[in-house]
Amino acid sequence: MKLIGIFAAILHSFVACLGLSRPRRASTTEQRTKEIGIRKVLGASRSEIILLLSRRVLALIGAGAVVASAVAWLAMHQWLSGSRIERR
Repeated sequence: MKLIGIFAAILHSFVACLGLSRPRRASTTEQRTKEIGIRKVLGASRSEIILLLSRRVLALIGAGAVVASAVAWLAMHQWLSGSRIERR
């Protein structure tokens, strides 16, 4: 039950973060409307514009994934090796 509770809390946090990112993307698009228009006139494709708008968010997600993977690996390594983390 404890593991299910932890998983539910993590899932809840993930869904909450998704809800917070949508208004930010909308405001970013509104702020960069002129830039998007100029890029479209100069021949940019849809995928290039989407990448332009989401580059910063993708970089943050990637950095978070790297940090989370390292922490998860360390925790699982400690747990599976049978040793406990000593607190001082």
